[in-house]
Amino acid sequence: MASEAPINHIEIVDGKAYIQGRKVKVRMIAGMVIEAGATIQQVMDHYHLSPAEVHAALAYYYDHQAEYEAEDRALQPLIEQVQAESEVRLTRLRARLESIKRNDDEA
Repeated sequence: MASEAPINHIEIVDGKAYIQGRKVKVRMIAGMVIEAGATIQQVMDHYHLSPAEVHAALAYYYDHQAEYEAEDRALQPLIEQVQAESEVRLTRLRARLESIKRNDDEA
């Protein structure tokens, strides 16, 4: 990457980018806009941020997009495992609920 210009409103805490002085991650803001389709105003309202803070977060995200995407790829197997385990648990809970309903109907 070319030399990076400093971005106001962003601070790095434990290797993660946040809005300066807040507990709002750049990733959360980028996710709302890019993945969920939220408007800048919606993000501002949701997190009580200024337009400059939201735009700074998006600029930081785009400057580091390859790193965020690599992190997402690395997490994907874990996400899939958790989803599969959740499906198994949900199936068991549904079967148990159905059994309880049958026992109540027979009583």
